[in-house]
Amino acid sequence: MNLKELLLIIKYQYKATSKLYYKHLKRCGIKLGVDVNFYSPWTITIDTQRPWMIEIGNHVHITAGTSILQHGYDGSVLQKKYGNVYGSSGKVVIGNNVFIGTKTTILKRCSYRR
Repeated sequence: MNLKELLLIIKYQYKATSKLYYKHLKRCGIKLGVDVNFYSPWTITIDTQRPWMIEIGNHVHITAGTSILQHGYDGSVLQKKYGNVYGSSGKVVIGNNVFIGTKTTILKRCSYRR
């Protein structure tokens, strides 16, 4: 381990490297495939409130500034029609061989029906 890696670990802890972040997410309960790479993991946000709702496949590359959320208030667009808005959660599934570009936000699967 060189000085740069040591300083990153001191500053960012489990988000210092892709390997450390991968191990942390696995410990949290997120289903991760093989060869998942996090570029600048200290800038990536993955919601771990309900880790069983997030699955990331094999050979996935996630770049800086990405957010993966399994909850949201996306139902607020229906507020005028239906009244009160409540938060919701849902599954996020990222398949195999995926590249996620910089500053992408991935939200849960929408399940609203008319």
